[in-house]
Amino acid sequence: MVTAERTPVAGIPLDVVELRLKRRESAWTQMVTTAHAIGAVAEPEVVLAALAHRERWGSTALGKGCALAGIRSFGVRRAHLVLGRSERGVDWGAGDDGLVHLVVLALAPHSLADSAYLDELARLAQALRLQKVRAKLADADPATALALLEGRPV
Repeated sequence: MVTAERTPVAGIPLDVVELRLKRRESAWTQMVTTAHAIGAVAEPEVVLAALAHRERWGSTALGKGCALAGIRSFGVRRAHLVLGRSERGVDWGAGDDGLVHLVVLALAPHSLADSAYLDELARLAQALRLQKVRAKLADADPATALALLEGRPV
């Protein structure tokens, strides 16, 4: 597991995980377990339940092989990003029926203000919309991945 810190302004760390399994729920488990191992998640089962609940509202797949799953929960100690990558692809139940190869899991504590949380999700979605960003994320090191998701030049 490799971690890169963001700029001091944002202060949110990022982990990159190579996803091993093909199911969405397995990807969530692997990503949440990673965040739990470094202390960002206090209660993994609460976060996993929140992810499943959120997904019932509508798929977090954005299309074009990527997904953005965001959770603000009491089970999260501090804001954290996990970038999951899968060469084989994960069956995410995406609207375009394609497999997901890039997943950004944005974890936030429940105490984070709605506006700050939604601004972060919007910024991440904006970055993932760009084909050049998605292409570079496929093999970027954590520091480069973080810069790409923040919209900084690399």
